[in-house]
Amino acid sequence: MKALVPVLLVSALAVPLLATPSSAQVVGTADSIADALRDYGLKAESGTDSEGDPKIESRIEGIHFSIWFYGCEDAPCTSLEFRAGFDLDTPLSAAKVNEWNRTKRFGKAWIDDEGDPFLEMLVPLGPDGLSDSGFELVLDMWRVGASEFSSFIGW
Repeated sequence: MKALVPVLLVSALAVPLLATPSSAQVVGTADSIADALRDYGLKAESGTDSEGDPKIESRIEGIHFSIWFYGCEDAPCTSLEFRAGFDLDTPLSAAKVNEWNRTKRFGKAWIDDEGDPFLEMLVPLGPDGLSDSGFELVLDMWRVGASEFSSFIGW
């Protein structure tokens, strides 16, 4: 009986650990991402892109942006891309875009045929998506990056 007591004690202590709920997840579906955006007080208009993949339109700190979904074949998507475009009166130079890309860690910039700049941030998703706190971190990185980029380009 004495040998059984430690086993029972360890088992009893392990039960609360097994019963602890896992943190909430934001999975790679348009509905889940849209709900998470709304939970953080942002609008989320769901639609589809030209390929039929999900796409969400939103706004953060006055900056319109889209969330594009990739790797969505028969499962939650495997990555997201946050993207904002800025319509400027004067085209932005490639040198200015290169300066951003060289000096900033988050958010890749590029210019279209008219010289208008875009900022993108890729977010890979695991099979279980992101935790709520992980998605909050992604949103904050995007908010800071988009805000800094808009100042950087004089928008």
